[in-house]
Amino acid sequence: MASRLCGRAGGVHANAYVLDAPIADIQYFANSPHMVVRTDTGKVHVSLDEGSKWTVLPAPDYAEHTPTEFLSIIRHPYFEDYAYFVPRDGKTALYTDDEARTTRVLHLPSVPALHPPLRFHPEYPDWLLFMGKCTDPQCSAQGFVSRDHGLHWDTIHGALGPAGCAFLRTDRAHKPHRQSIACARHIDTGGDVVVSTDWFRTEHTLVSNATDFAIFGEFLLVSQDADDGRALTMHVSSDGHTSSVAQFPGDAHFNK
Repeated sequence: MASRLCGRAGGVHANAYVLDAPIADIQYFANSPHMVVRTDTGKVHVSLDEGSKWTVLPAPDYAEHTPTEFLSIIRHPYFEDYAYFVPRDGKTALYTDDEARTTRVLHLPSVPALHPPLRFHPEYPDWLLFMGKCTDPQCSAQGFVSRDHGLHWDTIHGALGPAGCAFLRTDRAHKPHRQSIACARHIDTGGDVVVSTDWFRTEHTLVSNATDFAIFGEFLLVSQDADDGRALTMHVSSDGHTSSVAQFPGDAHFNK
């Protein structure tokens, strides 16, 4: 890394830091000189000064056995000081809430299945969704939810499809209930997109025979099998409670 010197000397000052392997991922903290790098070996390195100096990701002082190789780095989309370090093996992850100055342990309920395995709430950093591995080969993931940053996890019962689960509240979507969670249920003949506002003590089916869902801006979009499986219909919901079929110009439709 190189940085320009201020003063009469001028010129460029270079500091060399040799990583253990090529860079696989690099993440920057917003409005901060802090950055983290993950290499091909899974090692994570931290710089607090825009790359002039580097150290290995610090482990919590209170934990005896913590991972040293990581599958991914996940920045929190709403709380800029947070980042999560998902292990390559095992169920012990690390996270930081101070831009990688320090880390804390996050005990996962399972090994990760989908990417990203963690899903976040825009208002409550302690509310987490985790997509873990399930035993059924026809199941893409098993869902879990925590309201205390991983101290306790509740299982979201039922096999999930590739979309997994997501909080419906985002920084742009304010109509859904604060506790609204949507999940793509997987069944042998298809699936349903279901929504719960009470941590899945109860749930309702938003769209049946659904194939996938995604959140774009203020809207939840759900694709549904149509024409005996030869085409798709798009449903749109702004509140997670009701949905309507999207209308496109002319005779536009989607063939599978």
